[in-house]
Amino acid sequence: MLKNCKSKLISPSSVGMILGLMLFLMASAPGEAQWPPYNFRLTPAYQAGKITYSLAFTGRVPGGMSDVMIKIPLPDGTRFVEGHVPDTTTVDFDGQEITFFTSVLHRPLQGASFVVEVTDPQQTVFTTRPWISWKGDIPGDYLNPEVSFDIAKPALDWSSPAPSRLRLEASAAVANDILVYYIYPTKTGGRLWDLNIHLPLPAGTTFLSAEAPSTFVAGFNNGVVSFVTSELDPNGQTEPLRVNLSTRGVTAPVLVTEAWAAWKNVGPAAGRTIPVEEGTQTGHLVVQPHASQRVIADKIGDVPFSNYDVTSFSLEETGSALKISLYTAGEIGPPGQPLTFLFYVNTDCIDKPEYQAVYLHQNGKTYVQAWNTADNKWDPAQPVQGGNLGPRLISWEVPYNLLGGRQPGQSFCGVGRAINESKEFNSALPADTAPDTTDPRVLRYQALPTDIVTSLLDLAAHQDNPAGQPVPGPALADAPNYGALYPTAPASPPAASSPTVTIPAATATMPTPTSIPTSTPLPSPSPTPAASVPTPTPTPTATTVPEKIMGEVGQISALTHQLQTVKLNRTYANPVIFAQPLSRNEGQAAVVRLAEVQPDRFSLYIQEAPDQDGSHTAETISYIVLEAGTWTLENGDLVEVGTLATTAPAGDQPVSQRWTPVTFKSAFATAPVIFSQVQTAYDPHWVKTRQRNATATGFEVMLEEEEVKASPHGRETVGWLAITPGQGAWGG
Repeated sequence: MLKNCKSKLISPSSVGMILGLMLFLMASAPGEAQWPPYNFRLTPAYQAGKITYSLAFTGRVPGGMSDVMIKIPLPDGTRFVEGHVPDTTTVDFDGQEITFFTSVLHRPLQGASFVVEVTDPQQTVFTTRPWISWKGDIPGDYLNPEVSFDIAKPALDWSSPAPSRLRLEASAAVANDILVYYIYPTKTGGRLWDLNIHLPLPAGTTFLSAEAPSTFVAGFNNGVVSFVTSELDPNGQTEPLRVNLSTRGVTAPVLVTEAWAAWKNVGPAAGRTIPVEEGTQTGHLVVQPHASQRVIADKIGDVPFSNYDVTSFSLEETGSALKISLYTAGEIGPPGQPLTFLFYVNTDCIDKPEYQAVYLHQNGKTYVQAWNTADNKWDPAQPVQGGNLGPRLISWEVPYNLLGGRQPGQSFCGVGRAINESKEFNSALPADTAPDTTDPRVLRYQALPTDIVTSLLDLAAHQDNPAGQPVPGPALADAPNYGALYPTAPASPPAASSPTVTIPAATATMPTPTSIPTSTPLPSPSPTPAASVPTPTPTPTATTVPEKIMGEVGQISALTHQLQTVKLNRTYANPVIFAQPLSRNEGQAAVVRLAEVQPDRFSLYIQEAPDQDGSHTAETISYIVLEAGTWTLENGDLVEVGTLATTAPAGDQPVSQRWTPVTFKSAFATAPVIFSQVQTAYDPHWVKTRQRNATATGFEVMLEEEEVKASPHGRETVGWLAITPGQGAWGG
């Protein structure tokens, strides 16, 4: 069932209630107080005998600051070369100190820097200590910590990701086998057209409904929920998109997914200083399907190393304690590394947090501290259970008596933080704040409301449409194995399998395919099909083995660039389609593009290469439809069919190449023959698959676009088929 309606689950609270918490996190390391009321960063970089120090300063005093003076002593062993400042600031050097002065500071100071030249060739470590003073409603001065820079150490070859024009946050709540995903799209600049947001559903869950504001169209197809709008609300923020699932019957220890989005930028800068098309995605949402949890995702790749890159955290009430879990994108590694993981708890969502849970990976200590307002510092540490409980898992169990007597069910605000104090590089590594947002809808912990759970349980009990079937995929192939952190649950049997299955020769004639409008609106592939669709002439064959049907095959003799729909002979749990190769009635390069694969039908069209005119004459195409799962043919040959969701790109476009690994459920005796094809058309750009490294246990696959396209391709579902090599006949 699909709904287009305003979500009423979460009412946005005042953003101001959260600002104190976020400002505290952005400014403070463990144990530091709220003073000084600013964020300051001095970042050195070395090249060709010179050190460039870049400044960033943001005041946190209501009403702004005035007469802001930043004094930086000249590091020993250097001489001053030059300074650079924006129009609002001046820079001066008196022979001992470099002074930056801003008379009125209403916005962050950026673009200020100074350059020094190394004069002592034997010296490698250069140290300075900035001193800052200011006037205003809260005047003061502060001597900042020392900034040391070792030019003998390597520079960090990493830069933070470019800011996106859409901030995409996601969270989840689960209770009583009801799982609700929330997606929060927020525009951060410029107009966004043709926004597509997708959420692949974890395997084994049952889709119940999708809800969105009236400006969005929601759709469900092939295990993916989609939300589409022609233009995001110009005001920037919209009500959350909601996906409702049932986890009843799921045996996997954890469920993992992520949301992703693609859109077009509009305006004079599009195609010049900003890309015409852009995309983004959330971090992984790691949920235990039968717990009572609140889970919040954090973007992956916002710090240079995955061992402290937080991808999500979960909160679970266990009776007498609050269980907090942080998941990292990569393995944390053995104890002894200078990693610190924290979680801040703000019980009233006002001002700064009152409690912090701390795990020190260097010595394994796990404890909680309360903020002492009178003394303006953290109270002594109180040890708690938890620590590094898995390759990518940090956890705390905090008794409620250490949280000021907080009672189960009470809402609060929380933020995670990870710090890497490695001295391997010549400058400090950035910290990871999870999530990096001030949106109170994301930061506030609140159990799934009882009325929501009750209504969705009732919906699950009376589900009478095809969408209410357990989702067999697609799997999130590039997600870490978070399930390894938990006891292994019994494996679910394949959706459709049989010890021995054969596909006999064609004996039945499939009805002539007709164009059937999809029951759930999804983004249309390009080109848009015309109103009048030529009827393809099939020469089909079909399986007829009762209760052992593996799939069916057929042929279409009039496929063009217009979208056409094929009605299947039966309904499948998870059909995977392979339609290739094309005949050659026209010489222009083209591929067969699949779209809208449903249990009883699928659509397809011919997509020409980007340098062609897009229109294509009728071609003949053969196809095979197979039920996903592991099969054994009559002669003993093994066949495995599956799907995965990926954005892994190939080609010469300037994006990092990333192959997606696929692991077979059953190992082959030798490397099998492998076929793959894109099953969706979420991103209308020309695309096909590439494969490599086929072994008896798996292979790698990626998407390939045209070479001239610079932006990554959107997430698509890829179908794959692996079969034991050899010769023989299916069904004679």
